Amino acid sequence: MTHLDILVEPKRYDTSRTRIPADFYYVASMVRASDDSGYLQSAGITKRNIAIAFQSTSLMIPPALSFRFISYCLSVWSVKTYGETNNDMLFHRSGVFTIDPSLDMYILCEDDKISVRLVHARTNTLIMRDLASSINECLTSALEKISQLYIRTSSDQSHNSDASFVTNVCCNSPDKTCILPFENLTYLDKIWKCPAHGIEHNIHLIKSWIPGKKEDRCEPGCPVTNEEFLKELPSDLHLRRLSLMYNSNDVRELAIHLGLSATDINMTVDTGDQALWNFEVFRRCRDSHAVTFKEIKRAIAAAGKGNIHTLCKLVKGDFIGYDREPEKWDVVPTEEHIDRLVPLVGNKSLQFLIELGMDFHTWERISHKQNERDLVRLNKDILEEWSNKFCRMHSLKPTLRTIAQSFSNIGKNVKIVENALLDLF
Repeated sequence: MTHLDILVEPKRYDTSRTRIPADFYYVASMVRASDDSGYLQSAGITKRNIAIAFQSTSLMIPPALSFRFISYCLSVWSVKTYGETNNDMLFHRSGVFTIDPSLDMYILCEDDKISVRLVHARTNTLIMRDLASSINECLTSALEKISQLYIRTSSDQSHNSDASFVTNVCCNSPDKTCILPFENLTYLDKIWKCPAHGIEHNIHLIKSWIPGKKEDRCEPGCPVTNEEFLKELPSDLHLRRLSLMYNSNDVRELAIHLGLSATDINMTVDTGDQALWNFEVFRRCRDSHAVTFKEIKRAIAAAGKGNIHTLCKLVKGDFIGYDREPEKWDVVPTEEHIDRLVPLVGNKSLQFLIELGMDFHTWERISHKQNERDLVRLNKDILEEWSNKFCRMHSLKPTLRTIAQSFSNIGKNVKIVENALLDLF
């Protein structure tokens, strides 16, 4: 089925973000290398991933369909580089793709199923629920479309058949993985113990693949009850989201419970932006006392500042689905795109930088270079730092989708991005 092959151009750009003409293309069906990288045998892999499998309802998955699915992934995400020699992690009917600096996606196409693993750098408890469900929806939709294309081009049938794949849960072991039907999750409470490996799986984590309802109540096994999650240090992104949940008096009281002195709190510069001050105080707590989620949980309880399940909201997000208008959102921003967008960030510069995935040290370096109080210049420096350095360092594709998502997460409507770039789409 060579007519199902597609050429995928590598995403490579020069320092001005101009596309470098390709001197080669990815053709998934022509990749013959086997995976001897040891990636799936890396330390703690069973505690760092969650997985699902798309199982074929027929006897086997045609190779052409697998190759087309790999090609689809190549068109959306960057191939991960790995090991001392930074080899591309693209193999025969499998590959590893970079979702963000701390999260990879491993795809393995076998004769009877396609396995998808989200692998976090530290622990699977930090995988954002809405991101996992968004990826699931994206891959499910792509697989259905590819299946219909295969049916139309390989038979005389003029009608569409039913969905040819069933989604099931995979256990965390990449070796002879156990399978659990999604519908069986209804009969499980907090833990699923896979039969072949004896690994205990948190049901709340497994359900990350399923789009959740917008509700305050948590299920059993949610992050605030998970010891692996609680022993982690919050990132700048977690602290920024936490800072939006409390007023300054609440933050002051929580900071005292977290070990910060009243003097240190009072020394935190107040620019008039309450959320920014809140973030600075929480950041001081973490950096001075290595505060973990467990200590934050205890402080919330001790200070009587609402439900401890507030912490669960820190690992949720509101994502622009990967399938939403890829021709519009999955393009790399040009200088003109950036010039139009930077005034729209306004005075949310630090929040915007953090939502793009960068840390406070990057903020200090960029803002320190700003001799003049030029907000537009500052915001442009942030976007250029992200697209030219941060994304390249982490093998990410800088896209308008990520920028629009960051606008949304700092309280700006995505529509203002669309309107600003309307004639460039």
